[in-house]
Amino acid sequence: MMDPAFEEAVNSSGPGYEEAERKLRDAGAGAVPMLRRNLHHSDPVARLIARVILDWLEGSAQDYQAALDYLDYVPQRLAHTPIGNPPPLGVAAYLTQHFGARVVDLLAVRLIKGTDWPHWRVMAVLFYLREHARPSITEVLLRFAAGTQNDEWRGAAIDAIRAAQDPDLRAKIEAERVHQAALGRGLHPTIVGLGMGHR
Repeated sequence: MMDPAFEEAVNSSGPGYEEAERKLRDAGAGAVPMLRRNLHHSDPVARLIARVILDWLEGSAQDYQAALDYLDYVPQRLAHTPIGNPPPLGVAAYLTQHFGARVVDLLAVRLIKGTDWPHWRVMAVLFYLREHARPSITEVLLRFAAGTQNDEWRGAAIDAIRAAQDPDLRAKIEAERVHQAALGRGLHPTIVGLGMGHR
């Protein structure tokens, strides 16, 4: 029964993704063998989803929930102040101060699944991911950069990809180009350009 639930997580976004992820977490130990199999999924986003849910079940739950609670709480706290929206750099700094790099994978997944996110939250997470850049999230950031229509978000994702200095960047860009071509879309020139300057 678990494989359809995982496919649902891979194929959904926004609140639908959060519900699918919650179902997999609620399955607990019963979901672990299936999640381990999906660490070798052909799609890099699916692999990272499997990794994050496994981590959630195997010791990261407290950090993961606390980071998500903070992102939900901070706009309410600032709503009635002159600041209004949370400052992205401040939010990124808080995440670094309280979680170090421990919530990178979680927030990379939530970034690509959070189709209804406000601007401040997207930028805050992108700044945080850039600060803790690692090759393991390059493919998810490429997918995000390829999918967004927002130039500022794409630019911030590309900054985070550059910061990781991923030795396999060109191959990952090519894989994303193939993925987008299958959907009838091309890669934005700035993403193509990322691979050009990379040896």
